[in-house]
Amino acid sequence: MSARVAVVTPRPERRDRAERWTPLLEKRAEYHLCDSPDDPEARAADLVMVDDECADLDRWIRRLVEAGRPLESIVVFGGARADESVAWGHEGTDVLATISDFLDRRELLQEADEFLVELQESNDRLERHRRRFESLVLEQADALRGMNANLVREVDELTRLQSVARHFAAPGPAESFLDRLAEQLGLAFRAEGAALCRRNGPAWEVEGRWKISRRNALGMAPDGDDPGHAGVRPSTRKDRAGFWIPIEDGPAGSGLALLIRESDAPAANDPFVDSVRSIVREGLETRAATRSLLQRKSQSERILQTLRGGLLKVGPDGRIALANPACAEMLQSSPRDLEGLRLADIFPQHACEALEAVPEGTGFVDELETYVKTRAGRHVSVSVRASALPDSQGRPELLVLVSDLSRRREVEQEVRKADRLAALGRLSAGVAHEIRNPLAGIRTTAEILRGRLSGDTGHEQFVDVILEETARLDRIVGSLLQFAKPPEPRREPLDVASLLERATQLAAGRAADRRVALHPAPKVDPGSPLADRDQILQVLLNLILNGIDATPEGGEVRLFMEGAPGEVRITVEDDGPGVSPAARERIFDPFFTTKPGGTGLGLSISQNIVVQHGGTLRIEATDFGTRATITLPTDGRGATPDRGGEPWRTS
Repeated sequence: MSARVAVVTPRPERRDRAERWTPLLEKRAEYHLCDSPDDPEARAADLVMVDDECADLDRWIRRLVEAGRPLESIVVFGGARADESVAWGHEGTDVLATISDFLDRRELLQEADEFLVELQESNDRLERHRRRFESLVLEQADALRGMNANLVREVDELTRLQSVARHFAAPGPAESFLDRLAEQLGLAFRAEGAALCRRNGPAWEVEGRWKISRRNALGMAPDGDDPGHAGVRPSTRKDRAGFWIPIEDGPAGSGLALLIRESDAPAANDPFVDSVRSIVREGLETRAATRSLLQRKSQSERILQTLRGGLLKVGPDGRIALANPACAEMLQSSPRDLEGLRLADIFPQHACEALEAVPEGTGFVDELETYVKTRAGRHVSVSVRASALPDSQGRPELLVLVSDLSRRREVEQEVRKADRLAALGRLSAGVAHEIRNPLAGIRTTAEILRGRLSGDTGHEQFVDVILEETARLDRIVGSLLQFAKPPEPRREPLDVASLLERATQLAAGRAADRRVALHPAPKVDPGSPLADRDQILQVLLNLILNGIDATPEGGEVRLFMEGAPGEVRITVEDDGPGVSPAARERIFDPFFTTKPGGTGLGLSISQNIVVQHGGTLRIEATDFGTRATITLPTDGRGATPDRGGEPWRTS
């Protein structure tokens, strides 16, 4: 049934506007416009919207309320009483919205009434089904009451035995296991208290108890070495009897003390007592064995977790069944991701053939030097040992020990490089000294000759070439001596920001000539390392000039500085072509250069200076060019820096 809505207003302009609502409301309600609240249509409406301009409005509203009309069905509009009425709104939109809200609520209430009717019908059907089911249950119960009483007793005993067995299947926290086992045993015997006791030498101790005192429980335990027999024992409580059940025999025997009513005490030869004894004995033995097995498993897992070398277990199907964290780290993966892979996914063919032959009866693999493939495709040199191990079904499994040789080879390479550089330094020092003396004579002679040929432009230019080349040779000799015998740094607190500012000023001319933008480092305070200002300035200026020379016209060279715990990092980035892969391993070698006219000593000398300060110099290839990073300690340490890891990494 549609709702009836009446809008009462004496104002013509509002009636005109309200008449336009008819198309909006005709499908949802019977809509009427009235001049007076006394209009019959207004009295019969479900919702009355009354303009506050109606005459004698308060009296009429009181009459409607006294006649039983609910207040929520009377709405005053107009806005004259802002605290009581609904505003007319723009062209009556607020009143129209109020009517729509009322109709929405009315439809919702109708739907709710329909739902309640359906719900009542459903409840009636459920009630009929319930009564029918109740009748069936009563009939079934009457049939079950006629079953044999012995079967009921056996089912009850079986249920109580299951509750005890279930406790061993899901033991819960270990610290309260015996107390809860005593509770389960007490409930199984319908006792009011229970305690598990164990012999400790000549005396007994209570290991777990439930609703029984230690004194009462120990009073039921037998004397001497005899574990006793099942039967009634005296109790400290006059209204209750004690009952003792031996569980385990021997010097470390155990037993169960029960506090029970005499009427509920079982017979000494009751099969239920023997069943409980067997379950508890086997459960305790299994629990002890399980705890021992778990301890061994936990110890094995700790060994696997802390083992520094890699370990793989390969199942009979040829797939990896287990990998320890060290092996996963070596392969840049996780133990879970390695599980299920085949040996061929990690090792090269010759290593796979040797490893796969072990389970077939060839014995073992000892110190096989090969490599493994990481997830990123990098090859890591390793040493492999392998042996066969049968699984629980006798099928052969393979245990593979993997040792990382890359660090060892890096150390060996560093030692060989250090020996080579030391020999080269000694040779360079000797050559430099032998060259410098005759070079000084050549320069002096050329200067004298230039003075005598003054005005002879035809020959004077040749003398100038001799002097220029002599100066260049002298710079090379100086670099050789600095490489061979670098001066000891004069350490003092270094202002990194002012150092970068000075290096930028010195390199600004070269950058302007090559039309390269040189961006100074942002103003931050990275910390103050103890360092030789002139030597670090030499290193920094060398890196900046290298970056400017490598950057094409219109490119950029960027400087950065940042502080980290215990160190300061200074970075120089350029937009150059980078360094070719062939030159990466030789970037710090003396006399190696890719720059026309270079001596190949700049980076070698720079690295020596940084190493003397206990820092590192790292050159990295990036997507946009090259990045050089100087790392200096701020705690004044001068230890040789760690050279572990790859000297190059691609961003």
